[in-house]
Amino acid sequence: MFESIAVLIIFFFLLSFGFTFYGKMQQISNMKKIRQAVEIDTVNLAIKASNLPELQCSINNVPEPNCYDEIKLNAFRDITGDTSNMEFMTDHYYQLFDYSTIMLNVLYPTQESLLLYNRTRNVTGGGGSILTLMPISLYNPISKTYKFAYLNIIYYPPG
Repeated sequence: MFESIAVLIIFFFLLSFGFTFYGKMQQISNMKKIRQAVEIDTVNLAIKASNLPELQCSINNVPEPNCYDEIKLNAFRDITGDTSNMEFMTDHYYQLFDYSTIMLNVLYPTQESLLLYNRTRNVTGGGGSILTLMPISLYNPISKTYKFAYLNIIYYPPG
């Protein structure tokens, strides 16, 4: 009688240990999957930001990858700077960029920073934000000159 009770106690102890171990392994696996999904979202955001059709430069009607037209960029800044369009612009680009900050930093021949989009999220917990840097060219079609710049993209993932 005592032996069978001892065997049952050991069996349930091993069973509970197995469930605990399996639960921890599943939790670690799920965290890896979530991290991979957030990294994919970050890369997608960077690709969208670097290839915006309203800013992309084209030569002979052929779009250039990772290139912004400087004249289109100035017009874009004028539109986004207008407070009467702010709600529409924020809602329209929120669908593309979610909660993120996109800044264009020109490095050569002059140094300047231009804010293209900014919608931050109050980050609570351990989520934090993810920074992505993308090199980009600024093309001026009037003077036919290029400037070197990079996009500073900060993504605030949910959770």
